[in-house]
Amino acid sequence: MIMRDPGYACSIPMLRIDVLYNEENNNFYFVELNTDGTTGMNEDRVLNEALALTEIMVCTRQREKKLTLFIDVA
Repeated sequence: MIMRDPGYACSIPMLRIDVLYNEENNNFYFVELNTDGTTGMNEDRVLNEALALTEIMVCTRQREKKLTLFIDVA
């Protein structure tokens, strides 16, 4: 999945897939999907920074002067 072209220019990590590998039979076993955790706050920050730069958010911030973000964006 990581090598697949997502169809857009900016990659934003939002998911971690945990697997186990069995060296005896070369099989992978699915364990779980993770969308949060110890790095969740940082991933949320990166996602918020990316979303803040989208056209809809830029226009919304220009229209709604009272709208503030918890991140610094140009």
